[in-house]
Amino acid sequence: MTFPLWYVLIPFGVFLFFFLLVCLFNTYHLIRYADGGALPFLVLSVYLAGTVLLLGGGFLILEPLDWMQATTISPDSLPNFFELPPATLK
Repeated sequence: MTFPLWYVLIPFGVFLFFFLLVCLFNTYHLIRYADGGALPFLVLSVYLAGTVLLLGGGFLILEPLDWMQATTISPDSLPNFFELPPATLK
């Protein structure tokens, strides 16, 4: 079976969509229900900075790939995890 590599981005995009929904939900509740002190602001800042770092790092890793390249998956190319290698006695 041969398919373009960008098909892998479809489930990744769905995951990012739900991640951003949860991120917006968490951000809203951190802002809405915080008492306005320095600690909630610090928590929100660390949370958003971590999110930006993870998304930016993921982009930097995935950006140089050629997503139009075709890839092939066949039963011969997959490893057989159920076949044990032969034992060697010493």
